[in-house]
Amino acid sequence: MKYKFKAYHLISPSIYLVIAYLCLTNRNFQSPVDIQFIGVDKLVHSALYFLLTAGTLLELVKMKMYTRIYLTFFWAFFVPVLFGGFIELAQHYLVQGRTGDWLDFAANVTGVVMAYLSFRLISSRLSSK
Repeated sequence: MKYKFKAYHLISPSIYLVIAYLCLTNRNFQSPVDIQFIGVDKLVHSALYFLLTAGTLLELVKMKMYTRIYLTFFWAFFVPVLFGGFIELAQHYLVQGRTGDWLDFAANVTGVVMAYLSFRLISSRLSSK
């Protein structure tokens, strides 16, 4: 079987790279909009990992592989959770000026869980019609 590259194959790798860049640099990113409230950092972590999981699930749907439940769980749930843990450990031990945070990891997992469960709910509703 000949492999044919499609543009959607770049969705999740691009999101992985953006997350790694944002989390593993010691730059202080300033928002162009002045949004200041407690927990905005956790909201950003959840949103990034929600997008990562949703992007991975979109790729699996486009490749028609989302019906393989174990494969979907591995690539869209297990790998992003491991990546979130790795990023927090790398921040703590490798990046000067950054610290790993268990609450950031919990926010990462929350984003993954929300995207994965949303996908499961939507796909089950669509398949039952």
